[in-house]
Amino acid sequence: TLRHWYEELRQDEWYLKDWNFQSECEGLGIEPPYKCPPQFSDDWLNPYWHSIEPKGGKDYRFMYWGSEGSTTPNHFDVMMSHSWSYNVRGRKAWKFGARENCKELSIEFEQGPGEVVFVPSGWTHSVVNLEEDTISINHNWFCGPNIRRVYAAFEADVAEVIRNLHGFGVTREPDTQWYDEHVQLILKGNDSMDITMLVDCILMGVEKMQEACESSWMKYSLDQANMVLLDILSKYRSILTDTTIDIISNLGDFESV
Repeated sequence: TLRHWYEELRQDEWYLKDWNFQSECEGLGIEPPYKCPPQFSDDWLNPYWHSIEPKGGKDYRFMYWGSEGSTTPNHFDVMMSHSWSYNVRGRKAWKFGARENCKELSIEFEQGPGEVVFVPSGWTHSVVNLEEDTISINHNWFCGPNIRRVYAAFEADVAEVIRNLHGFGVTREPDTQWYDEHVQLILKGNDSMDITMLVDCILMGVEKMQEACESSWMKYSLDQANMVLLDILSKYRSILTDTTIDIISNLGDFESV
């Protein structure tokens, strides 16, 4: 139990990470202890995850609870997602670097209780807890403005899977359908999502956007999603269902592919 861990199992520089606290509360029928800040509410990732996971299951909403000196080493967030981090108590030291130029650009600051840090898609960052029992809430998410970076990350991972398969002498011929399906199976094992799941996630986000009021920001998000879906349709048609192909084709003024 959490009490047993807290009282008996904690050691120097302990760190409880990636705890799906919010989801577990919902699964137990407990009123969620917090609401996502409205600035970060355009979330396509977690609503999709809730549609495929049982209530109380895994998602990308986390709680972190660490001792003084516990750290998260330099990294960028999963699937090139954005993230936000709210400090419930304690203090954190952050160090940021842009992914492409982290040696030339460095931003360092401290985060106190009640403060929120936004981590842009693809920015490397490291974190050190400065006080005992530092507790934070963290969400990963993506939406229209960063969906092309998310898709580019999936594309890079697909290319890596293909390179590894070729290293073992596995090629697309003669059974292209088997090959394409197994590339996606490996991708899902690595990233927890494959291209078909990404498509479903984007389509849910697009549906949500289309129900919102008209705005230039909404149009930009839909344009970004449409560009990604069109590219997926041209490259991964063999693994998409006919229904999905029809839905994508009817979303916008796509040229025939």
